[in-house]
Amino acid sequence: MLAYFIAFISGVVTVLAPCVFPLLPIIIGSAATGKNLKKLFVIVGSLSISVFIFTILLRTFLIDNPVFSFLNEDFWRYASGTLITIFGFFSVFPEVWDRISNIFKFSQKSDKLLDEASQNKSLWGSALLGASLGPVFSSCSPTYFVIVGLLAAETDRVRSLSLLIVYIIGLALILILIGIFGQKLIKKLRWAANPNGIFKKGFGILLIVLGLMIFFRLDKVFEAWLLNFDVYNNLFQFENNLTDGGRKLN
Repeated sequence: MLAYFIAFISGVVTVLAPCVFPLLPIIIGSAATGKNLKKLFVIVGSLSISVFIFTILLRTFLIDNPVFSFLNEDFWRYASGTLITIFGFFSVFPEVWDRISNIFKFSQKSDKLLDEASQNKSLWGSALLGASLGPVFSSCSPTYFVIVGLLAAETDRVRSLSLLIVYIIGLALILILIGIFGQKLIKKLRWAANPNGIFKKGFGILLIVLGLMIFFRLDKVFEAWLLNFDVYNNLFQFENNLTDGGRKLN
């Protein structure tokens, strides 16, 4: 269940990236003013679909690709643990990621598409705007790569898919809340968006711990320990039922 918690928080924190947060009052807040809630949901929905498709394609290309079939489960576990640890480091030291992002100009093309889409005020323009936000969020926010790392560690497709859905729920939920409550909520979230704040650094440390646990297989030990508590027994049983149901469908 720790992975699901991290996936959900990662979705929320993705919105709080320094390169994304300043855009929220203009893009999301303005869409929810007056009777434009429909535009808000179109933007968030198209963004969610964009991130979902991009991530599924990424997993398909890297993990499910027959070309890489010679790589065993241990390789993906080590790769996942390393990736999550690295991006946890970036959360603790955000200036390092900023330099890398500037060098490779990760979000330059996405920003151009974002500017073009924002000129269109129709629902189709809102959908295009949301879709263009997908690359912006994934390229300039290091937190996105946390979900990539979690998916790389999972060989079970149903569990992998559920982790991605939980991530997108966290992402969409915070966007909708910001869209509805506008500037008031954005002001209250500034402390969490501060790249040098306690929240971001604490989350980075949590990612480092998770990455090391995955790398050394301690995450399974932790889950086994949690099974000693009834409250977690029910949650794990639900997760197992969901996984078994997905396998039967396949």
